[in-house]
Amino acid sequence: MPAASPPTSPGTQRGELTITAQLDDPDGLLLRLDGVEEDDAEYFSGTSSRHLSLAPLEALCRTLATGEPARLTTRWRKWSFRHHYSFDPPWVAEETRPPAARELWFYPMRENRRTFRARADALIPCLRAELDWLVDNLAWLDDTRRGPTEAGLQRALRDLRRAAERCALDTTSPRPP
Repeated sequence: MPAASPPTSPGTQRGELTITAQLDDPDGLLLRLDGVEEDDAEYFSGTSSRHLSLAPLEALCRTLATGEPARLTTRWRKWSFRHHYSFDPPWVAEETRPPAARELWFYPMRENRRTFRARADALIPCLRAELDWLVDNLAWLDDTRRGPTEAGLQRALRDLRRAAERCALDTTSPRPP
């Protein structure tokens, strides 16, 4: 009998951003973010995907909550991956954009010098809906991964609540009941 495939959420979309969650990563979860990627030199804009496990997700939510950049290095097998999340430079954000309209940038750039970005007013409710889905489906994980994954998700959800307050956003889930 084949093993059951891991559950995947139906996804949540706001504007250019779509987030889908899955319970199967060695960390216990994997988020896929589909959105806009820009080239800093030639002003190219296109669509792209980023994948986040639990530790980068927590760093991302902490950046949304505090407004402070986050840096993180994760390891998978023999590879290391650097993650850096940062809002627009302060002179751009303070002069032209309210907190909810600020964009979060995902670094480092890829080899093609493109950087993924997402607006806070889309990112916060989409992440909230997907994290709620993950919490509701944690029973799929084995006991050894369920506890640490749930603790990390609760920290991320706490930071998302702080981020929604900071940006004065409605925290209603964009996914229909």
